[in-house]
Amino acid sequence: MSPIRRFALPLAALLSVGVFAHAKPMPVDTKPANLKQSAGPVAKTNVCSITINSSDEIEMFKASLPAERTNFVELTRIDEDASVEAGVSGNRSDWLKRACQRKIQCDVLVISGHFGGSFFGSSNLNLSMETLEELSCDQSCDSVLQNPKEVFLFGCNTLAGKKPDHRSPEEYRRVLLADGFSAEQADQAVAFRYSPLGDSFNERMRRVFRGSPRIYGFDSVGPSGKNVRGLLANYFKSLRGTGYYLPENLSKLDEATNGRLARALRITAFAQERGAKEVSREQIPVCYLENPKVPLISKLHWIANSMRSERSFAYLPAVNDWLSRIERYGGEWKDKEFEVLEPIMVDTQLRDRLAAVVARPDSAILGMQLKVLTFMKFFGWVHGKDYMKRAKTLLLGDLNQDFDIGRKDQICSYARSNSLELDLSPDDIPAARFQDLEFVQTLGCIAGFNKDLMVRAWGEYRKTAVGTDLYETYRRFLTNMRIPDEAEYSLYATVFPQGDRPLKIHESDALCTNALGRKPLWRLPHLQSHLLTNPAYVRDVGCYVKFNDHIFGQLMEASKLSPELRSAVVRSLLEQRGFMRELDDENQNRLMDLLETTTGKEFYAMASVWWSMENVTPTMQKRFERILQLQREALKQGP
Repeated sequence: MSPIRRFALPLAALLSVGVFAHAKPMPVDTKPANLKQSAGPVAKTNVCSITINSSDEIEMFKASLPAERTNFVELTRIDEDASVEAGVSGNRSDWLKRACQRKIQCDVLVISGHFGGSFFGSSNLNLSMETLEELSCDQSCDSVLQNPKEVFLFGCNTLAGKKPDHRSPEEYRRVLLADGFSAEQADQAVAFRYSPLGDSFNERMRRVFRGSPRIYGFDSVGPSGKNVRGLLANYFKSLRGTGYYLPENLSKLDEATNGRLARALRITAFAQERGAKEVSREQIPVCYLENPKVPLISKLHWIANSMRSERSFAYLPAVNDWLSRIERYGGEWKDKEFEVLEPIMVDTQLRDRLAAVVARPDSAILGMQLKVLTFMKFFGWVHGKDYMKRAKTLLLGDLNQDFDIGRKDQICSYARSNSLELDLSPDDIPAARFQDLEFVQTLGCIAGFNKDLMVRAWGEYRKTAVGTDLYETYRRFLTNMRIPDEAEYSLYATVFPQGDRPLKIHESDALCTNALGRKPLWRLPHLQSHLLTNPAYVRDVGCYVKFNDHIFGQLMEASKLSPELRSAVVRSLLEQRGFMRELDDENQNRLMDLLETTTGKEFYAMASVWWSMENVTPTMQKRFERILQLQREALKQGP
């Protein structure tokens, strides 16, 4: 049986997967106050902005266009006040989607930021090409993405084609890194320009803004916000007296070149395009594949035909991303679905062309190589161990070399974007790397569970000085590792205490601060009686011992011995709220007895333990409500 039979194809629920970039709003001095055309007698132009790095560009528009005839709408701040009132953090991910839902009519759209497949910058906002493409498939976004008569894309390469400029790929990558791009962003930009895989940014932007007659951007490195101010000042100066940006004139714009703008930006890599109005929404690969109305079998036929066409390399990124999302949900293919894709599996010409891409020793297209490798794995051209070996080679390179921040960031970025987890054992890793801070940070990004690696990391962690960067890095690695059920007991037996002593500081830091203290938990019959007078022991057992009725009873008795022990019991019980769902009648009564003698924060902490119970009897619930009422009355009376 082919390897692809193990992958999932759940139907309608998986056919429309949205990806929205996480973002933090930039404090641009605009408010989305008047989001539609003025209801008064004088029509206004809506200039929408997406300010992701520099605000210089939109500030020049504000300084140059008549305030009485222009509305300025900063799309990254839509509903910002409502979000604050609702307790939503500033790192919102759906600001553009919500702008679409508000049906904001944009006559001009100005996007500013560094660009390398995503707009990014000092605001901590991010707007990826994939997000723009997916939203352009949604008719509710037409007023933002299709309605503008002009779209300004202030960022490097926003209208770049596949044709290389005068730089080599490596030279171009160095320019991008110097301009503030991360390693992944620079590599992605280089990959799309110099690789045959995927459509150019030029073509993708034309499809995103296919309703716009004029799209402006740059086909190479663009000017910074500071440097573009003077150029834009010259542009707006040349428009004085023309009424160019009045609604009645904007509505008449055609696809002709904007000569004034081209002259003002002639010293840059300025480029102008028109929206791809000849392409319908249904003809765009990402829109077709994400459309829940298109039957699954039709999508599979389209993939089969596309991958055997001359455009196979252009379609591959979109197809790979869609298939990868499907795969992550698990399940089985139906025979009729499997049969549709079988012709791709026997296409040796496509297989060999993709294998040549993966085999190229070219760090500039690493991200694309990993996508190709994932695609080859899906269709059975690369199998388990061979896939893992190739992924390690591509991603990690020579492990005998020291890691630095740039190398760590690059590997972690690509591992996340390709959903890669590598099976690494201690034998794969030179001893020096275990003391290499950036390498241990990299492990946290790429390493799947391997018991031997976990035990080795635990040993290194225990030897590391408390509070150092390496100590904290190992602690995060250990606490975030997902441990398979079958490995729980043996791992605990190897590296953790068995409830027979208080935790040491390394153990407490790892067990009581994050995921490792949540799963798995020791299933011990009882606690050590001679240690129940030790507050440190009592406090920490909740981090790693799964409580039963007997252990709960032991803790209730210990809580009576001193205020310090009572506080330790409260802390221990709080650690167990996610696991302790039922108590026998005797222990429910003991908990009520303790609640009656507890006040303040400790009372409400213990009450939260009670609220997590699922087998509470009506009688016991009434007793709890009486105790709660007494606490509230005491609180009103004060000390």
